[in-house]
Amino acid sequence: MNIIALDGFAMNPGDLSWSPIEALGSLTIYDRTPSEEIVSRAKHADVIITNKVKLTSERLSQLPNLKLVVISATGYDNVNVDACKELGISVSNIAGYSSESVTQHVFSVLLSHLSNAAKYEKDVANGRWTACDDFTFFDHPISALNQKKIGIIGLGNIGQQVLKVFLAFGCEVYTWNKSSNRIDGVHYMPWHELLATVDVLTLHLPLNEDTEHMINTEALSKMKADAILINTARGGHIQESELAQHLQENPQFTALIDVLSQEPPSDENPLIGLPNCHITPHQAWAGFAARTKLMNLMAEAIHSYKETGKGRLA
Repeated sequence: MNIIALDGFAMNPGDLSWSPIEALGSLTIYDRTPSEEIVSRAKHADVIITNKVKLTSERLSQLPNLKLVVISATGYDNVNVDACKELGISVSNIAGYSSESVTQHVFSVLLSHLSNAAKYEKDVANGRWTACDDFTFFDHPISALNQKKIGIIGLGNIGQQVLKVFLAFGCEVYTWNKSSNRIDGVHYMPWHELLATVDVLTLHLPLNEDTEHMINTEALSKMKADAILINTARGGHIQESELAQHLQENPQFTALIDVLSQEPPSDENPLIGLPNCHITPHQAWAGFAARTKLMNLMAEAIHSYKETGKGRLA
């Protein structure tokens, strides 16, 4: 099989071996592919591996040999799945590979914020502890996670891993009642009631027309003035200009953000630089162990297609 990776650098900048996939066919790897070269590079592909390269209906229709699209991610909003179905192209996404990595990120940024760890570290580096009269100082607030009410929106692979850790801390956990799968330890309530109840809201759901801009002025106005919003899912869940205004008007409100609507962001992104908005560069998923698992699961998806002729969307 002729396998083409269109943007391989994002998942493998050189620290992983492509051998699990090389064993399945002839593999060509492009670190990045500009939009004008997508069709020319992929025109002879039996299998395309992609992450952020957009495979539109128009582009897919120009790839007559294409049999399978493997998305090196959980979300598949960059691939026109309906067009693939019409053209007889199978699609496989890779779910579950980053659950532990994203969960670790959620708690690393949340606990650091609640403990004010960065501020204390800076104080020590600036000599404040060496000049202290007492053995300690603790004048930056230290909040107790176990006393927080948590809202988890999206209880798929990642959301359920995050849930386990919050429950281990002894937190009360809530989700909206749109979910059809009831999980022990979770309280279900309507969206607006949940927003008004929780101290921490963390997003772990796919981006679609129902979830785009779900965090907007109306939603933010329902939340507590000192609530914490965490987004490691998709930037499009948040109306960024409205969140920026809310953060400016409510200095006790905090956003811990790993994803933005445009990546990389422009200099004009209204969230960048706000003191109560802490942004990381969409790397919650990217631990070495998670990317190794991703590589192996992509190989499994291609092997499964060779055996069954079918893709698998989760």
